Amino acid sequence: MLAEKPRDPKAGILSGRFMALLLVQGGLIAACTMFSFYAGLSTSVTAASTMAFATLTLARLFHGFNCRSRHSVFKIGFARNWYSLGAFVLGALLLGAVLFVPPLQRLFAVEPLSGKALGLVFLMAVLPTVCIQLVKIVMDGRQQNSRR
Repeated sequence: MLAEKPRDPKAGILSGRFMALLLVQGGLIAACTMFSFYAGLSTSVTAASTMAFATLTLARLFHGFNCRSRHSVFKIGFARNWYSLGAFVLGALLLGAVLFVPPLQRLFAVEPLSGKALGLVFLMAVLPTVCIQLVKIVMDGRQQNSRR
């Protein structure tokens, strides 16, 4: 962290590298969300919409862990930022309330999902974070090898 040189204050925040990262990671989340929607169409349009909503919401909660550092969460650890964990848990509880509490289901116009659909939502929501973390682990390994 402190070993890195500070960013040039005259350089823009939205660098080409950052924008590419944003597009790739956002594209990955979007693709998983669209896959959930498509899979839900076999049940109904409302189920598809519910699955897309749940996938996008949960994927963004997981993505918060990706945004903490350039390094893998396994390298920096989870326990250093309790606010991040708390935000994830609170967001997941609120999503669960929308998906499982009947008055909130009606308010948000969502349909109860089967266990299979919920499993697919979870898989599609966690997949982008797993991919991003794997890339970070590989990059951390390369950086470590280049220092030797």
